[in-house]
Parts: sequence; C-alpha cells; structure tokens
Amino acid sequence: MPIHHFYSTDYEQKTGGWIYNRHLIAWLDRLLGGVREMTVPVCFPAPDAAVMAEIETLFDGIEPGAVLVMDHIYGCMLWPILQRRPFRLVLIYHHSMMEERGAGQLPLSPIGTGVLNVECEECAHPISPLEGEMSGRTEGGGSGANAAFETPAGPLLTPLCHLSVTSPPQGGRSEGVRGTEHSSIEHSALQLADAIIVTSDESRDYVTSHYGIAEQKIIIGKPGNDPAPQSRAHDGGPWHMLSVGAVIPRKRYEFLVEAFAKVERSDWSLTIAGNPDRYPDYVASLQNLIETHDLANRITLAGELPTEALETLWAKTHLYVASSLYEGYGMAISEAICRGVPVISTPSGAVASWAGEAATLVDADDVGEMARQITAVMADPATYETAREKVLRFAVALPSWEENMARVGEGLRQLV
Repeated sequence: MPIHHFYSTDYEQKTGGWIYNRHLIAWLDRLLGGVREMTVPVCFPAPDAAVMAEIETLFDGIEPGAVLVMDHIYGCMLWPILQRRPFRLVLIYHHSMMEERGAGQLPLSPIGTGVLNVECEECAHPISPLEGEMSGRTEGGGSGANAAFETPAGPLLTPLCHLSVTSPPQGGRSEGVRGTEHSSIEHSALQLADAIIVTSDESRDYVTSHYGIAEQKIIIGKPGNDPAPQSRAHDGGPWHMLSVGAVIPRKRYEFLVEAFAKVERSDWSLTIAGNPDRYPDYVASLQNLIETHDLANRITLAGELPTEALETLWAKTHLYVASSLYEGYGMAISEAICRGVPVISTPSGAVASWAGEAATLVDADDVGEMARQITAVMADPATYETAREKVLRFAVALPSWEENMARVGEGLRQLV
C-alpha cells in the first residue's frame, strides 16, 4: 500500500499540529514500509496559481489506489482538485478552522494579503487568512467577502461560514443559505476523505455532529508524550508562570491578562511563548490591554522561541496557565504535566476529558475564578505541593507516542 504525505514547508513548526503530524508520519514510515514525502514551499495563507499547478503535478504522480495523507487544512485548500483523484485520502484533523478565529473579547482583524480587514456581508464574522486570500481572487478581478474564487474545478464561494460547494448564481453572489442547506469547505474536504485521524474523542464528536461524518471512517489517535525533565519546584522567591501557543484569538490570552490583573500580588511573572505574526491586530490589542493594566513589567509576549530557549523557560516554570476557547487535545498542557508543572486551565474542548484529573479547570467565562485559583497556588505551599504531586502521578500513566501511533497505524490498515 503506497503511502504519500503532502505538506508545505511554511507550515508553522512550533505547534502541536506539526509535532503530531511528524510523529504520525514517522510511525507510518516504520510500520507500513516507507512514506513518500511530497512538498511545496508555500501554501499559506492559500496557494497561488503556480503552486496549485505544482501540486497538481505532484498528485498526478500518485498511483491509483495509493494513500495520500495530509493535514485537513490542506484538504480544505485543495479539495477542488482532490475530488477528481483516483487515490485514497486520509486527513489529519486537529480542530476546525472555524474555531481558529476564536471569540476573544478584544477587537480582532486577521492578517492576510491586504483584503482581510473585512466582515462577511451576511453574518459579519471576520474573514480568516485562508478565506481572505480566497476572497481577494475573484471572477473578473472583483473582490469582497462573498465573491467567487475561481479554482481548477470551478468557482468557489467564500466565506466558510456559509460557503456553497455548488456554482454561484449569476454575478458570483451567494444567496446566504446556511447550515445544512449548504456545505462548508471543511464539510466538503472531510466528506472526500476515506479516513480522518482525530486527536481526541471530543474531536471525533465534533466532526460527526458538525459535518455528518460517519464514525466508521474516523480514527482516534491521541498524541503521545516524550520524556521530559522535571521543572524545578517552587521553593520561595518570585513565581514564574508560562503559557505556550501562537498568539491567536482562539488562545484567548486576554482572559489571562484580565485574570492576572485581579491577582493582588506582585511576586510573579507570566511569559506567553508563541508566534505573534498571524493576527497582528489581535497582538496589538493584547499588548494594549497589558499596558492598560500596568502589567508590561510582568507579562511578556516572548514570541516563538528556539528549542533551547523554550527548554530554559520550562525548567524554571512553576505554574502553567491556559485559557483557550477550544483545543483539539492540548499538547502544551500535556507537556506541562509531564514536566511536573501544575496546570490551571479552562476546559477548552478535549482538555476537560483527559486532563481533568491532573489540572485545575476553571469556568471559561469566570476571570475571577482563574485569578482566585492562581492566587491560591501562590499563597499556600500545601496547595502548590498537592497540585504538583497530582500532575506527577498523572504523568506516569500518560502513553508514549509509540503506543498511541500504533493504534493509528492499525486503524489505517483496517480502513484503507
């Protein structure tokens, strides 16, 4: 069974998605006798005509009946050409692109190619980077949030919130029919797949309930865990807090800023380590909020750190905090647990189901409770030690990558 893996070299690599995909492909390479990599240099925010032509040439070389594995983001970009292919398609689904834009309380303006500071004309949601790029390439050179994007398979309507996979009416305008009457890009891509790998039970439930995908073609492959050195326990002195992840609306860092603004202590610092380039307006608003609360000397947006620098940061971290709107799994939380770092987090999708026994979970709408839980850990050594012992006990039972990827490999053999 020949297996091919498609990706672009501009896929952001300091992410849980990239780490998961590389572990998966490495395991499939060992288990099934070789995975053939196929890459293009650029796909984000969306492939241009030259890249699409290059991808089509790559796909033309895949033999009928072979298997092509790719992140579902690529499936959404490429479904017009994927639907005409004779090979079998496996998509790796981390979370919906609709969740990626988040619902933060700060004014947001996703980045892109100069056409993204727009809202959908029908439901006023902000246009994502992928949608914005598509919206900027329209039939007849027009533009706009609801214009048609010409693909090799025909016109594609945007935005994702109510995108039709059928041709648009004369003039390229959608009639605004939503929900089950019109499918989203994600629905179209996922329906094309012969198998979909998801990272949690919650992601499986999301895919089946939102897109009507049959459970039989879904494989649950939870992330594994690499051995990691334990972070130093707090033994007096300032508290070092950490949150890891791209600075994007879905991560809701403004929730953390508001919570720390209510912490009536000054012996702490919070480092937010993650790519700040994807939503610059959101980052600017977040920085402004930090300054408004006079926390610039205690909350640092450190950007995306090299591995060595992040390792140094983990080593001195006493408490990990997270406030995501949604997580398909929550790999940074898993890493914190493996390092013996107590975790305070919002439930955020899959996190509540697998980490609930190890982490302290706070209502996603209760900033005050987040502040109280953070304060409680700092104020009482016994509370801190109990939380640390809890994550250390839990970490022992977390499965390795080898264990979890073996289940995915077996599921793929049965499905394809």
